[in-house]
Amino acid sequence: MRIRRNKRESKLIKYNIMEKKKFMRVQKFLILFLILLLSFPLSALAQQQMIKGQVVDDKGETIIGATVMVKGSKDGTLTDIDGNFSVKGKVGNTLVISYVGFTPLEIKVTKAEGNRFTLKEDTKVLDEVVVVGMDKQKRSTITAAVATVGSDAIVNRPVTDLTSALQGNVAGLNFSDAVANGVGGETGAEIKFNIRGIGSINGGEPYVLVDGVEQSLQNVNPADIETISVLKDASAAAVYGARAAYGVVIVTTKSGKKEKTRISYSGTVGFSSPINMPQMMNSIEFANYLNERDDNDGVKHSIPDALIEKMQGFMENPYSEKFPGIGPNADGTGWAGSKDAVYANTDWYDYYFKKASIRHSHNLSVTGGSDKFNYYVGLGYIYQEGLLDQVDDNLSKYNVNSKFQIRANKWLKFNFNNNLSLNILKRPMANQTIFYGTIGCDVVCHYDYSAGRLGYCR
Repeated sequence: MRIRRNKRESKLIKYNIMEKKKFMRVQKFLILFLILLLSFPLSALAQQQMIKGQVVDDKGETIIGATVMVKGSKDGTLTDIDGNFSVKGKVGNTLVISYVGFTPLEIKVTKAEGNRFTLKEDTKVLDEVVVVGMDKQKRSTITAAVATVGSDAIVNRPVTDLTSALQGNVAGLNFSDAVANGVGGETGAEIKFNIRGIGSINGGEPYVLVDGVEQSLQNVNPADIETISVLKDASAAAVYGARAAYGVVIVTTKSGKKEKTRISYSGTVGFSSPINMPQMMNSIEFANYLNERDDNDGVKHSIPDALIEKMQGFMENPYSEKFPGIGPNADGTGWAGSKDAVYANTDWYDYYFKKASIRHSHNLSVTGGSDKFNYYVGLGYIYQEGLLDQVDDNLSKYNVNSKFQIRANKWLKFNFNNNLSLNILKRPMANQTIFYGTIGCDVVCHYDYSAGRLGYCR
């Protein structure tokens, strides 16, 4: 009995030792895990440093308002009045520093504080040739307010006219509210614009010159543009006199140069969708709305209950034999014309307007020349669908721009420029303001049912 008891005690002791070892291993693992868990946020916190420094130009002058960004992240800041900055980052990050008129700088950070970065002037911008008045100047010599737009800024935009291509490219160029002028998204409509606001109670538009000839921007193919100069103030536009009181827009189209014959093709595709479309009530909502008005006025309901029941039936089973949407006239020879016989539920905005319409353009150009003769010929075709459905509403525009230059000798040169534009506009009405302009306005109309006509709008 004693021997058996000793064997049992020895087994129990071994079991306890094994369990204790397992517990110690688990305990060590938990302690190690807690150490790693606690040390992780500390290491991450240690990496969140602030990079401080100063930005100056090549003359040592501080640059105010320079943009300092950490490459590969969204962290960034602007330099203060002393050119100093402080941005979240760490040693080893790459900073991207940029400012208008200077070449952008990318530099790797080697220390957290005491950095001094120098920006160099962008000579390409300063040497840019700008068309001003009757001559050309380098941008570095211009003191007036002049903005320029190159062909690369507009060539890839899927637009049908040059005015739309200028949107967002020139500071101070304000485009009038299309809806207020009754234009909206009307196909082929001209968009009005001004420079630095309206300068007269009578409006006032900039003076537009295309290759020295006054004409509308609607007649110019965006693919033929070389440069556009916008003269904003009086000193820049003084050479044009009173015609330039509201600014000048000078458009220069492409010309040929000394090179082998080069043929180029470009095309764009885009889509248009209507916005600010009114949300129509259904028939029952409108009927209840009118009857509620009649209750407030203390008069008889305009829409009888029997007609509302037909509206409900039509919405449950539209255009069925029982509910065709309109009742017959008294003679049974046709459909009734009175409002009491009409109970259909039609969303006319959804019926008459498309969800999206396509537009595409195709441009082909041939250019080349020699020492004595240069030429450029550009052909353009633009097609734009209108937003109206169920009818023909589209624009087809054809442009031909040709420029030939002959150099007879050093002091004699002949230029032959032609710009032809043909617009074929198909639409159901000559004035489509009711379709494109009026529906986008905040208009409340009141119907005079006693007279059977529209009473007034506000």
